[in-house]
Amino acid sequence: MGEKFETNRLLISETAESEINTIINLENHPDNCKFVWQGSYEDHKSEINDDHIRLLSIKTKTDDQMIGFCLIALNLN
Repeated sequence: MGEKFETNRLLISETAESEINTIINLENHPDNCKFVWQGSYEDHKSEINDDHIRLLSIKTKTDDQMIGFCLIALNLN
């Protein structure tokens, strides 16, 4: 896994394949589904393996619970 970043309360790191189902649950939650694209397991696995994309997990430091994620597309030209 790549770099990790942290604040006083949060840990931000590259998403592991084992976290994909949690991201899918966050995407499909009624509070979120109108605002984010819902990807399949295969979509997110492809994002994790793509050198031009970073899928980041945002977790609380106190209990390591994922509370969010961020998808970044990189233009490396």
